[in-house]
Amino acid sequence: MIKNLNKLAILLLFLTISVNNGYCQSNLKYKGFIEFGSGINFYNDNWKTTETSVPGRTFGDPNQMRLRPFLSFRSTNGVFIKNRCFFGISFGIEKMKGDILKGYSSKGRSMTTYFNVLTIPLGIDSKVYLSRGQFRPTIGINTGRAFTISKQKIGYTSFTGDYYLDVKTGNYFNPSIGFEILTSRRIKRVFIFNIGYKFQKINSTYTYINRGIPSGWSTISSNLNILSFNLGYSF
Repeated sequence: MIKNLNKLAILLLFLTISVNNGYCQSNLKYKGFIEFGSGINFYNDNWKTTETSVPGRTFGDPNQMRLRPFLSFRSTNGVFIKNRCFFGISFGIEKMKGDILKGYSSKGRSMTTYFNVLTIPLGIDSKVYLSRGQFRPTIGINTGRAFTISKQKIGYTSFTGDYYLDVKTGNYFNPSIGFEILTSRRIKRVFIFNIGYKFQKINSTYTYINRGIPSGWSTISSNLNILSFNLGYSF
């Protein structure tokens, strides 16, 4: 699904340039962004077992694991074309918080194991400006791949046994709408806000532990559906 969305993003980019051909033939200017953001993971879908050590059997229960970004930083650098469209390359750091529901205590309270995942998203960014005034509504697409840089195997006990969980992130696709406000024409200080819907691919590897010995494993892929928010500054 995300591969198809990435192809769609590239197609939309070329359509954007074509539609704005009257604006985008000359007058290229450098433009950069610094953004801080967060997000809410509503649900995960498209669960699929991609690899398993025992054919026909899946180890682990992905419905017990949730993963959501709670803090991100992104820097984008590119070209601003005739004050109408932007194209650039982005990179950043994203810290995700995960939790595994292990079961319930005798008092009915949930027992949860928490863990963190640190990633570096690298992508391409395109944006269309709907006006040239002080208040500029925007439509944008950011797509690429998030590389996991902190591999943290988490041990936990669930209803079905003891496991180690290893999470890695993959491709992402993030369309958004927002606005920019020019707060100072003299030094061109610009405030940025956008809200989007992010699709993030993840791969979760569950290793089953039987009496202290690894006895089987499965890798399960899924998509995170995330409502994202970003605040920033343009220079």
